Amino acid sequence: MILSYNVIDQHGNISSGDNTHILLPPASNMKILSTYFSYLNLGSEFKFRTKFEISKQSMKISGDPLFMFSEKNFKSILSNVEAPLANIHFKNDYLTRERYHPDWSFGDIDYCYGAQVTPFAINENCEPEAHVSVKSKPVSQIENYMKILKSEGNKSENIKNEEIKYYDIRLNSIIRHILQLSCNFSAELLMRFTASKINKKKVNWIDSASMVKKLFLSNGIMDKNSIVRDGSGLSRLNMINTLVLSKIGFFIFAQNSEFYDFFPSPGEGTLKNRLQDLKDYDIKAKTGTISYISSLTGISRTRNLFFSIIVYGIEDTQEREMIIDNMLERILK
Repeated sequence: MILSYNVIDQHGNISSGDNTHILLPPASNMKILSTYFSYLNLGSEFKFRTKFEISKQSMKISGDPLFMFSEKNFKSILSNVEAPLANIHFKNDYLTRERYHPDWSFGDIDYCYGAQVTPFAINENCEPEAHVSVKSKPVSQIENYMKILKSEGNKSENIKNEEIKYYDIRLNSIIRHILQLSCNFSAELLMRFTASKINKKKVNWIDSASMVKKLFLSNGIMDKNSIVRDGSGLSRLNMINTLVLSKIGFFIFAQNSEFYDFFPSPGEGTLKNRLQDLKDYDIKAKTGTISYISSLTGISRTRNLFFSIIVYGIEDTQEREMIIDNMLERILK
């Protein structure tokens, strides 16, 4: 078992730590890096807009990729569509055709992946029925669409010949969703979209991750030995130490302290059942869990401390989380 932790004070100095230089997979703590990459490059007021051009028997989907798009949203879009549609057209300016990252493991089948990254997706992540392996064949979104359309499509004689509808969502809502619920699908989609937007062309998965690393490398926070392979933290080839993660936490606060408002507090999101005894310390933290690995990176705004803790090599998730929570209590008290 390896326990690595590092703590930085409000002046950027190391307060305490152990095994701080050991490179370890940070699991979903990687989402802190990828979402901040998008926050800086797109801007907090950025809005995603997807366009649906609908006629009696065809639909064209264009514009930005869909985030947090539910069946309820889809049924609203389809309210005046005649079933069945003969044609569905997708215009995708941003994403390459890669469906799954080559690093992702079949062994993590119990996690909520739904990690197919497409411009059209319904509840790809964070829904019980979406718990599918990254290597298994997911239900086609077209199949999902046809099922909904056949049951919900309006077959009246008064359907408009043409109709245009939009689905809008702000970047802030997406980042909050990713950091609160640890949504893998949205994290990957957002990172790849941002990289492609910056380059004004399609960027593949690995090159998108390299751009995230470059952001923190260029600011002198991340060393060249750190490895960034994806945006969600599902890859075990991601390698970052707790010294770097806590430095990133300090860097984010110094640049944009409001970014921590997106993180869960004890009792919220992935911290719903954790750190209840530490609520007085005004903690904002991102959890991370994959097989044999758990992590926690964040801030205590009461103590003005930035911390990162990783436990590696224990099979039981609850045991790993208990070690992390006890360590954080020792740090703060």
